[in-house]
This record gives sequence, structure tokens and C-alpha cells, in this order.
Amino acid sequence: MKIIRAISPALFILLVAATFASAQANGPLSYRQLGELTASDGRAQDLFGYSIALDRDTLVVGAPQSVGSAGKAYVFVKPASGWGNMTQTAELTPSDGVPGFFFGWKVAISANTIVVDAGSTDGTGLQAVYVFVKPSGGWSNMTETAKLTLPNGNFLYTVAVSGNTIAAGATEETVGSNLYQGAVYIFERPNSGWRSGLAPRARLIASDGRSGDYLGIALSSFGNAVVATAIDHAAYVFLRPKGGWVSATQSGEFTGSSGSDESGYSVAVNGGMVAVGAPEAGGQDYLGAAFVFGNHGGEIMASNPGNYNFFGASVAVSGNLTIVGANGVAVGGNQYEGAAYVFEDGVQVAELTPTPGIANEEMGWSVAASGSTIAAGAVYATVGFNALQGEVYVFGLLP
Repeated sequence: MKIIRAISPALFILLVAATFASAQANGPLSYRQLGELTASDGRAQDLFGYSIALDRDTLVVGAPQSVGSAGKAYVFVKPASGWGNMTQTAELTPSDGVPGFFFGWKVAISANTIVVDAGSTDGTGLQAVYVFVKPSGGWSNMTETAKLTLPNGNFLYTVAVSGNTIAAGATEETVGSNLYQGAVYIFERPNSGWRSGLAPRARLIASDGRSGDYLGIALSSFGNAVVATAIDHAAYVFLRPKGGWVSATQSGEFTGSSGSDESGYSVAVNGGMVAVGAPEAGGQDYLGAAFVFGNHGGEIMASNPGNYNFFGASVAVSGNLTIVGANGVAVGGNQYEGAAYVFEDGVQVAELTPTPGIANEEMGWSVAASGSTIAAGAVYATVGFNALQGEVYVFGLLP
């Protein structure tokens, strides 16, 4: 399966123009594990690390099955001494969470703004995205600054944030006569700040959308670009016009060959790089693959592909580095220990595994990156005597 660059040269130039500089390598990169992050109040089956997001020195981690599946999100701030084994700086909770809400299903961060989504509905029967703005004194335990919903009552299942713009995926929305085609809604921060009840600024849909596409099943944003995937169909790029966001169809799209490889299960964009994960590529062997658009774009795979690796379950991009999670990788004799692979300009330069490695913790279920720092969620890790509590590993380059 090869990525098709169905995108205009002008759009590509716009994306590339915002590329950040990253660490340059002349060969394999040497990473070390900096720490293990856990929740101080963690319990069995919390699934801490189900979703993660990292921006500079702040990491947010979703634990959607904590407190009776009401869910929480945890904030970690890098200490002055550097990342190490630690528990959270703050806990984020919804003001209206109920058991079965699965708050923390998806998380996103941009500077001082954290956005958290849930996998189910609150006590009112609605589903929302929750916005948290960092207090002047720093992150602390808090409920949301604002709650965003859709006037049509449709559910919002995925989120992304960049600057003052939040994108939220209504993956099950009917478009025309197409059931579950999906749509992406854009919310913009007013000058007065985020507040509950804000109406979406724009509705984004695919011009070639089909029933069952679930547009927005994975979302990522960077600068003025939002990338949303439609499972096994395409990854769509939407660009903010000069006059501001308006309801529109895509500016460009990336498509692959037909097949059921879960292409679009994960997506990440940063500067001029877009990565799309296909964790079920390889037929019934589920080797997995990822597709990169940008410098040295194309299909990438692990140097040691294996059955049920699910390479591409998660992806992250930082500068010219692409990080791909493969939560099914066996390490030594440990089945499903998991790994995260680092690629520079399409060439694998590192394979990250946890220390000590334990079978069935599935590190790589989620990945995030900022600069040369990489985080990977081991969602099924046992912590103490708590099975499936979950933890997150942080890696950095050797000095």
C-alpha cells in the first residue's frame, strides 16, 4: 500500500513553511528511559495512558476507566531536575462526570490549553469536549474552564488543539444520506477566553465522503492545518483561510489502496510532516504500517516486523522525527510488551522498549513527542498489585 500525494504543491509549501527544527542524526539515535509516570491514586483497570499528549515540558494523560469509568486526566510537568519516576502534578475532572463517562478517552494540549474528550455521555445524555486553561499559579486539581457541545446534539469523539483553535470529530454524523460519514467541527477562542456554550465556527466535511467513513476517527492539528482521517479511506487536510475558518470541504487528501488495514486509525501532523497509522496492515498477520507525507514520505515499517505487532496503533511527529507505536511487539520472551519506533526522514533510527519490560503491558498503545522527548503509554501495565492500572514511559536522547 503506497500513499498517494493527492495534494496541491501550494498546500504542501504552506505546511512545510511551518516545520520546526529537530535534532539531526548521522545514524542511530541513542535514547534512554528518563522515567515512569504513574497516578498517585491509581487503581486496577484505570487504563492510565490510553491517550497522551505532550507539549514541551507538559504531558497530559487520560485514564478513562478510573473512578468507576467516570475517568480522569492527569497533568505532569517536567521538574527542574528533569523527567524521572513521578506522579502527577494535577488531576483534571469534568464537573458533570458520571460512571461510564470514560473522560480521558482522548486528550490534546497546546501551550496552556488542555482539551479532554470522553467516550460516552454525561448525565444529561450529551457528549462534550472539556477545555482546561492553566491557572496563573500553575496546573492544579481543577474542573473545566469551558464545556463545548454541538447544537444538533451529535457526539464529539476526538479532539485536537492548536493555539486558539479546537477541532472536534463528530465521527458518527450523517452527511446527506450517508450514515456515519462524519464531520469535524471547529471552535475558536474569543478574545474574552474560552467559555461554555460557544457555537462552533465551522463544519468540515469530505467532498468524497461515504457512509461508514467515520471522518475524524483520528485528528491532529498544527498551526492553521487540521488533519482528519476517515477509516480505510483517506486522511483529509483542512487549512484555515486567511479570513478565518468557514464551513468547507478539504484542501487536500492522502489516500491509499483499498483494503481493511485500519488505515487512519492514528494520525499526527507537525510542520510539513503528516503520519498516518495502519495497525492492521499485513492481512491477518496484523504487522502494521505507517505512511508519511512530507520529506522522504512513503510507507514505513519496523525493522523487525512481526505478527500482531499492530505497528501504527499510534503515531507522533516532531520536526523530521516520526514516532510509531506498536503495542503488540514481543521483546525477548515478553509477548505484547510493546515498543515505539523512531524514524528520521523515513529511516528507523531507534527502537524504544520499557525497562524493566513486562509481558502484556502494551507500551506504544499511545505515543507523543515534543522536541527530542518521547512519551509512550503502557495502558495494560500492572502497577504494584493493580492489574491494568497503566503507566507512561518517558524517553530522551543521551547527552
